Amino acid sequence: MIICPKKQVPFAFKKSICFIFLAAFTSGIFAQKSNSLFQYSIINALQQGYFSSDDFTCKQLKTHGNFGLGTFNELDGEMILKDGIVYQVLSNGKVKKVPDAVKTPLAFATFFKTDTSFTLTGMVTQQVLYKKLLAVMQPNQSYAVRITGVFDSLKLRSVAKQQRPFTTLGEAVKNQTLFNYPSLKGTMIGFLSPEFASNFNVAGFHFHFLNDAASKGGHVLNIILKNAKVEIARMKTIEVELPSSKEFNRLNLSGVDKEALRKAEH
Repeated sequence: MIICPKKQVPFAFKKSICFIFLAAFTSGIFAQKSNSLFQYSIINALQQGYFSSDDFTCKQLKTHGNFGLGTFNELDGEMILKDGIVYQVLSNGKVKKVPDAVKTPLAFATFFKTDTSFTLTGMVTQQVLYKKLLAVMQPNQSYAVRITGVFDSLKLRSVAKQQRPFTTLGEAVKNQTLFNYPSLKGTMIGFLSPEFASNFNVAGFHFHFLNDAASKGGHVLNIILKNAKVEIARMKTIEVELPSSKEFNRLNLSGVDKEALRKAEH
């Protein structure tokens, strides 16, 4: 960090140093790194029942991004990180802002900066939306996707807080709560991960939704769009932070049950 000197030096010199600092700051040298995907823990651990983290908070997550998704300790609902604020969609459908001290066993975040955007008009099904997205994406790349607009219908879900001893993710979502909403304005926040990343991330599309009033949301199961703006950002780097707990270290993370994960996530 460059600090303007306090000693008596020529005014022009002090002004030059201050200008250098301001130019560096505004040019992004000290800014957050955009379009770099950060994730805490891996999907395989969550699938096996790693539902409680000892050492990672929402405050820490927000240092890695202003856009993202995840869940909470004890798998207590769905997480949406939007504009730097963490929201929790509970299993009763209520949405609340989350204190910084709340912990997460799995979360993804980035400082979102749009690379590509387009608009969609008229009724667009989820299947058609995904085809349009894949048409402008490369199969071996990872992307963040933000979709903002009017949704004609949404099928969302959330999961209730689990009790120890924890079961698997597949068992936990058998008791998920489903929400069917007509005509909402809001934002889908999500990621596309390539197939080769399936051992540590959800391969394919993974979206959560929050309406504009921050009163309804959840994990996206199905949607129909009416009018929307689609923004895409390619993730240039991926950083994975692994938990350090004894519980995590005892897990067998040599593989992922892709079919069971597909059922749990879709």
